[in-house]
Amino acid sequence: MLKVEFDMRWKLVQVGNTEWIQDDSGYYTLIHHVLADCDGCNKVRIDIMDKDDMPVISFQGTADNVRKYIMQQWCGKISIEHASYIGVELARCELQGINYVQN
Repeated sequence: MLKVEFDMRWKLVQVGNTEWIQDDSGYYTLIHHVLADCDGCNKVRIDIMDKDDMPVISFQGTADNVRKYIMQQWCGKISIEHASYIGVELARCELQGINYVQN
């Protein structure tokens, strides 16, 4: 069994302006709010589009489940930063009930 040791001393790291670094994946997303279904759960759908505006794949579910799936299955195709930002946008879509383009 692998034993991992962590430094348990807490510290606060002050983070200043951090520049966003665009990945070169060529993907952008269309994010849609899906009206509550029969179980009363708000859902989102994300369409991943390529640079030629063609759909590559779509995912639908709760924002949290779609976010986790993208982080597990799409990191490497898009940067971790891009995937995490998509997660934020999925949650915003679910909470605000809006549709939009994220690039």
